Amino acid sequence: MRLAALPILALTFGCAADQAAGPVKSRLPQGLVQTVQLSPEHPTTGDWLTITSVVSNSGSQGVPVSSRVCSLDFQSASAFPEAPLPRCASYSMSVTLQQGDSIAGGDVLIVKASPGLYTLRVRQLLDPEAWMEVPVTVK
Repeated sequence: MRLAALPILALTFGCAADQAAGPVKSRLPQGLVQTVQLSPEHPTTGDWLTITSVVSNSGSQGVPVSSRVCSLDFQSASAFPEAPLPRCASYSMSVTLQQGDSIAGGDVLIVKASPGLYTLRVRQLLDPEAWMEVPVTVK
């Protein structure tokens, strides 16, 4: 598998590998598959939540895509505001994702939500536009 060059956040906040959430996968048009992973799996109020998204082309042909660069788009922002980290000035990039290629993105949010179950909507791809619903259980 080749990974398209993208600046992504490579942040580790001392989370052990066993704390990572199981990936949430969604099949998108034209053979694309998006996988979103959260860490930690069950955050508590005040935690920093790392979101990693990977879009892969499992189809038989190249697919033109426009993807977020340096961060992701979210809905449910009041429960999970962005962490106060430096951001790059770029917004998106367009590439043709060839068969077997992937493009990755990531971001960090702060958990402001009270304990409970929430749905975080995550968007990496702008074209074809694709929002993914990811369940988040705040302990």
